[in-house]
Amino acid sequence: MELKDRVAIVTGASRGIGRAIALALARAGANVVVAARTESEGGPLDGTIHQSAEQISRVGSRVLAVRTDVSNDEDVENMVQSTLQEFGRIDILVNNAAALFRAPILDTPIRRWDLMNQVNLRATFVCTRAVLPTMVQQRWGHVINISPPVDLKNIGTGSIAQQVHKMGITIFSAGLAKELAEHNIAVNCLWPEGQRDSEGMRYVYKGVQPDWLSTDVVADAALYIISHDPSEYTGHALTDIQAMNEMGITDLSKYRIEV
Repeated sequence: MELKDRVAIVTGASRGIGRAIALALARAGANVVVAARTESEGGPLDGTIHQSAEQISRVGSRVLAVRTDVSNDEDVENMVQSTLQEFGRIDILVNNAAALFRAPILDTPIRRWDLMNQVNLRATFVCTRAVLPTMVQQRWGHVINISPPVDLKNIGTGSIAQQVHKMGITIFSAGLAKELAEHNIAVNCLWPEGQRDSEGMRYVYKGVQPDWLSTDVVADAALYIISHDPSEYTGHALTDIQAMNEMGITDLSKYRIEV
C-alpha cells in the first residue's frame, strides 16, 4: 500500500501497539506524528516519543514527535496545530492512547473512573473533533479507534470501568462513521484479540510466561483498514484476527513472539 505524502497522527505511540502502528504507516510511506506523554526514560515502562521518532526516521519517513497528554485539551490542540505547521495536512488519526485499570466496581475509586473516561472515551472525542475540520476540507480521512466490537454477552467482571469507556468509543465510532460518510471520512474500530507483546502487557503480567502475538498483527490490521478508500470501508468494529481473516491470512506464525 502506498501512503506517500499522507500524514498520520498516532497517539500513545511511544511504545507498544501505538509504536507498531506508527512504524507500519511509515514503512507504507506516510509521514508520522508520534504523540504521547513520555519524553524521557525513567518511568515504569520503556519507550519515549523520541525513541519512536528515531525508529521511524530510520525507515525514511518524515516524523514529528509531539509531547501530548490526550486528557489535556491544550495539548491536543497543540498536537494538531504542530502537525499542520509541519506537514500542512492530516489524513489519518489513530486514537491509541489509553488508561488501564482493573478492579471490581467497589474497589474502583471515582477518580479512577474519571481518569479512564478522560484518557479513553473523552480523549477519543476531543482528538477526533480536533482533526475533522482538516479532513472535511480535504474530503479524505481515516480515523481508527482502538476499541472492541460490542458484545454484551461477553462483558466480563473486574474491569467494568475499562469496558464501559472502551465500548463507548465503539458506539461513538459507529455514529460518527454515518455522520462523516458524506465527507469521505472513514471511522473504524480495531481491537487486539488476546494479549499482544507490549511493554504495558509485560508490566501488567509480570512473571507470566507469555504466549502472545507481536504488536505487528495489530499494525498490519490497521494498514489493511487504511488500504481501503474511506468511502468503501467505514463503520466496522473488528479484531486484528478478524482483519487477518478478511485478508485471507490464517497462518499467524510470523507474529508469534520468541521468549
